Amino acid sequence: HGDPQHQHVLVTKRPYGMNVQVNVRPRVVEVLPGYPAEAAGVRVGYVVTEVAGVPVNGDTFFNNMQNAKLPFILTLDTTVPVAPDNPFIGKGADAAEVEDAAAESVDGPEYTDFKCVVLGHPFGMQVRAAKADHPRVIAVLPGSHAEQAGVRVGDVLKEVAGRGVDVSTWFAAVQQAAPPYGMTFRRAVSSSSG
Repeated sequence: HGDPQHQHVLVTKRPYGMNVQVNVRPRVVEVLPGYPAEAAGVRVGYVVTEVAGVPVNGDTFFNNMQNAKLPFILTLDTTVPVAPDNPFIGKGADAAEVEDAAAESVDGPEYTDFKCVVLGHPFGMQVRAAKADHPRVIAVLPGSHAEQAGVRVGDVLKEVAGRGVDVSTWFAAVQQAAPPYGMTFRRAVSSSSG
């Protein structure tokens, strides 16, 4: 109790409503209103340091979070300052938005639509959503619903349950959708040069 720097929250339900992105550390960049994370006092800027008693970092957080059995304790550090170049929140994100307002297009013929159906949560795909980019899959957990559905690293999320999404809306759309629902991605067409 005597450690104001660390907050311990009990996760009893999914979806939890906490969007975590990794620049260096797994940091909360969005807390959805009306979800358990908000009720537990989780705030934007907090850094996840432990999942179910296991210390985590930027590389291990997602896997541990998806595989943790409910209920479990999440430990958050409330005091780690946001780096000025963080592309998700704070000054870095604002700069990225101004500097590079348009993310590279994924609408051209070098990309194709990939559609899948989400049959359950947790889905098992980690999405990186920096301000000046698209929501892009950076990890797919082995044995997950995402792997079974054919989602691949590099896929760009465009639609969730029929709604178009971008870096600011994808997370809420995924958390609010009830399986089964459809997802549409843009996927780079494998170019065989020869």
